[in-house]
Amino acid sequence: MQSLERATVLITGSGIGIGAATARAFADASYRVIVTDVLDEEGQRLAQEITEGGGEAEYHHLDVTSTEEVERVVSEAEGRYGPLGCVVANAGIAHKVPLTELTDERWDHTHEIDLKGVMR
Repeated sequence: MQSLERATVLITGSGIGIGAATARAFADASYRVIVTDVLDEEGQRLAQEITEGGGEAEYHHLDVTSTEEVERVVSEAEGRYGPLGCVVANAGIAHKVPLTELTDERWDHTHEIDLKGVMR
Protein backbone atom coordinates (compact mmCIF):
# COMPACT_ATOMS: atom_id res chain seq x y z
CA MET A 1 0.00 0.00 0.00
CA GLN A 2 1.22 3.50 -0.82
CA SER A 3 1.79 6.11 1.83
CA LEU A 4 -1.24 8.21 2.76
CA GLU A 5 0.85 10.97 4.37
CA ARG A 6 1.85 12.44 1.03
CA ALA A 7 -0.41 15.18 -0.37
CA THR A 8 -2.07 14.27 -3.65
CA VAL A 9 -2.36 16.56 -6.67
CA LEU A 10 -4.49 15.83 -9.73
CA ILE A 11 -3.37 17.63 -12.88
CA THR A 12 -5.53 17.66 -16.00
CA GLY A 13 -3.86 17.76 -19.39
CA SER A 14 -0.54 16.76 -17.87
CA GLY A 15 0.75 14.41 -20.55
CA ILE A 16 2.76 17.12 -22.32
CA GLY A 17 3.85 20.74 -22.15
CA ILE A 18 3.02 22.96 -19.20
CA GLY A 19 0.97 20.21 -17.55
CA ALA A 20 3.90 17.77 -17.67
CA ALA A 21 6.28 20.41 -16.30
CA THR A 22 3.80 21.12 -13.51
CA ALA A 23 3.54 17.42 -12.69
CA ARG A 24 7.33 17.16 -12.48
CA ALA A 25 7.48 20.20 -10.19
CA PHE A 26 4.87 18.75 -7.83
CA ALA A 27 6.68 15.40 -7.83
CA ASP A 28 9.92 17.20 -6.97
CA ALA A 29 8.05 18.81 -4.05
CA SER A 30 7.11 15.30 -2.79
CA TYR A 31 3.47 15.31 -3.90
CA ARG A 32 1.73 12.18 -5.10
CA VAL A 33 0.85 13.09 -8.69
CA ILE A 34 -2.25 11.94 -10.54
CA VAL A 35 -1.35 12.52 -14.20
CA THR A 36 -4.45 12.82 -16.41
CA ASP A 37 -4.86 13.40 -20.13
CA VAL A 38 -6.44 12.07 -23.30
CA LEU A 39 -2.91 11.46 -24.59
CA ASP A 40 -2.52 8.03 -23.01
CA GLU A 41 0.98 7.19 -24.21
CA GLU A 42 2.42 10.52 -23.10
CA GLY A 43 0.60 10.44 -19.76
CA GLN A 44 1.72 6.89 -18.98
CA ARG A 45 5.28 7.76 -19.95
CA LEU A 46 5.30 10.78 -17.62
CA ALA A 47 3.89 8.80 -14.67
CA GLN A 48 6.55 6.16 -15.25
CA GLU A 49 9.28 8.82 -15.48
CA ILE A 50 8.20 10.33 -12.15
CA THR A 51 8.03 6.91 -10.48
CA GLU A 52 11.42 5.85 -11.83
CA GLY A 53 12.83 9.13 -10.52
CA GLY A 54 11.73 8.26 -6.99
CA GLY A 55 8.39 10.06 -7.00
CA GLU A 56 4.89 8.71 -6.70
CA ALA A 57 2.63 9.01 -9.74
CA GLU A 58 -0.08 7.22 -11.63
CA TYR A 59 -1.85 7.88 -14.91
CA HIS A 60 -5.58 8.03 -15.58
CA HIS A 61 -7.22 8.67 -18.92
CA LEU A 62 -9.41 11.75 -18.47
CA ASP A 63 -11.43 13.66 -21.03
CA VAL A 64 -12.49 16.85 -19.22
CA THR A 65 -15.44 17.27 -21.60
CA SER A 66 -17.09 14.37 -19.75
CA THR A 67 -18.50 15.15 -16.31
CA GLU A 68 -18.85 11.41 -15.69
CA GLU A 69 -15.15 10.78 -16.40
CA VAL A 70 -14.10 13.65 -14.15
CA GLU A 71 -16.28 12.36 -11.31
CA ARG A 72 -14.97 8.80 -11.80
CA VAL A 73 -11.28 9.78 -11.75
CA VAL A 74 -11.66 12.09 -8.74
CA SER A 75 -13.67 9.44 -6.88
CA GLU A 76 -11.05 6.76 -7.59
CA ALA A 77 -8.20 9.02 -6.45
CA GLU A 78 -9.99 10.11 -3.28
CA GLY A 79 -11.01 6.53 -2.55
CA ARG A 80 -7.37 5.46 -2.60
CA TYR A 81 -5.68 8.48 -1.03
CA GLY A 82 -8.32 10.61 0.71
CA PRO A 83 -9.20 14.18 -0.25
CA LEU A 84 -7.10 15.76 -2.98
CA GLY A 85 -4.67 18.35 -1.68
CA CYS A 86 -4.68 20.25 -4.94
CA VAL A 87 -6.19 20.21 -8.43
CA VAL A 88 -4.48 21.90 -11.36
CA ALA A 89 -7.02 22.47 -14.15
CA ASN A 90 -4.48 22.64 -16.94
CA ALA A 91 -6.23 20.85 -19.82
CA GLY A 92 -6.65 23.06 -22.84
CA ILE A 93 -6.43 23.18 -26.60
CA ALA A 94 -5.59 25.80 -29.19
CA HIS A 95 -6.55 25.71 -32.83
CA LYS A 96 -3.69 27.10 -34.86
CA VAL A 97 -5.82 28.51 -37.65
CA PRO A 98 -6.77 32.06 -38.63
CA LEU A 99 -9.89 33.29 -36.84
CA THR A 100 -11.75 33.37 -40.15
CA GLU A 101 -11.21 29.60 -40.42
CA LEU A 102 -12.32 28.77 -36.89
CA THR A 103 -15.62 26.92 -37.25
CA ASP A 104 -18.41 26.97 -34.70
CA GLU A 105 -17.75 23.29 -34.03
CA ARG A 106 -14.07 23.91 -33.21
CA TRP A 107 -14.93 26.95 -31.09
CA ASP A 108 -17.54 24.94 -29.14
CA HIS A 109 -15.01 22.14 -28.61
CA THR A 110 -12.49 24.69 -27.30
CA HIS A 111 -15.06 25.95 -24.78
CA GLU A 112 -15.90 22.40 -23.70
CA ILE A 113 -12.26 21.82 -22.77
CA ASP A 114 -10.80 25.22 -21.87
CA LEU A 115 -13.80 26.70 -20.06
CA LYS A 116 -16.22 23.99 -18.97
CA GLY A 117 -13.41 21.52 -18.26
CA VAL A 118 -12.18 23.76 -15.45
CA MET A 119 -15.57 23.67 -13.72
CA ARG A 120 -16.16 19.93 -13.98
